[in-house]
Amino acid sequence: MKRFSLSLALIAGLLVAIPPNANAETRTFPCGSSGGTYSVSMPAGVAFKAYRCSGLLTIDSSVKIIETNAFADQFLISVIIPNSVTSIGDNAFADTTIASVTIGNSVTSIGRNAFVWAPLTSVIIPNSVTSIGPGAFAETSLTSVTFGSSLTSIGPYAFSNTLIASVIIPNSMISIGEHAFDQTPLTSVIIPNSVTSIGARAFANTLLTSVTIPNSVTTIESGAFANIPTLTTVSLSENLKFLGINVFEENRSLTRIEYCGNLTGVPITPVCPSRAAADAKAAADAKAAADKIIQDAKLEAGRILAAAKATASKKTTITCFNGKLTKKVTAVKPKCPAGYKKK
Repeated sequence: MKRFSLSLALIAGLLVAIPPNANAETRTFPCGSSGGTYSVSMPAGVAFKAYRCSGLLTIDSSVKIIETNAFADQFLISVIIPNSVTSIGDNAFADTTIASVTIGNSVTSIGRNAFVWAPLTSVIIPNSVTSIGPGAFAETSLTSVTFGSSLTSIGPYAFSNTLIASVIIPNSMISIGEHAFDQTPLTSVIIPNSVTSIGARAFANTLLTSVTIPNSVTTIESGAFANIPTLTTVSLSENLKFLGINVFEENRSLTRIEYCGNLTGVPITPVCPSRAAADAKAAADAKAAADKIIQDAKLEAGRILAAAKATASKKTTITCFNGKLTKKVTAVKPKCPAGYKKK
């Protein structure tokens, strides 16, 4: 049984060692400035092996696929990937010295650890890319990344341990993988109303000050926003169906969570802005009604007082007589003179 397993392992190793389309023509292209080369299997256009590459490289337009490990461990400084390329394989440029890369606008996927450990400082992801694999740009020197409009998923650890400070996630995004931006100095992130899930520790150990989770998000995994010493306010989606454990663990500056749903697991008592607004309106309406009652009472009291004053100050006329003599007396409280009687 052990011998059979070993044989399978050897066969698997041989299969890995065989270049793509072994029966096809293999062409060799110059690679950089030191006499290095890389191989391309034709007519499939699969770049699969680089040797002693250094300096600047513009990949030939006959290349359609950059295979796994194709340019790994090379001393390239700058790479231009042409529009003919549709996919960048796992570890394709891993552990290189690439500081600048231009990705062609036909690339649809960037594989696992594609640029890991390269000293890249910035990257523009073209509109054609739909997925970025796990660890694709992890442990690089990235300070900025611009995402294209077709990206639907960012894999686990894709940008972890980089220097990215701000990111705008496109409206096409559906899922953000675990640890995607973990251990970055991220201070600002815009999560669009297309994202449905945020992976475990996706934004942990960053420098975010506030987070707004849109209503499209239904799942936030454990520790997604943990260990953020600067985080003060969070607005959560009312449509959340799952909130992992310790999502906001060790956020000592967190003083306000806005949430109107029923899930538990938030570290402080949440407030519901819509309910608070309704309560405030009800209180204002009640106060206005009470003020109106008081004002109406004051007006009525004033009217009664004015009427009383008017009645009290109204003059009347009486007729007084003494034998054949008569006299009219007009006053507020008229009285007949001495010797006269009121008629």
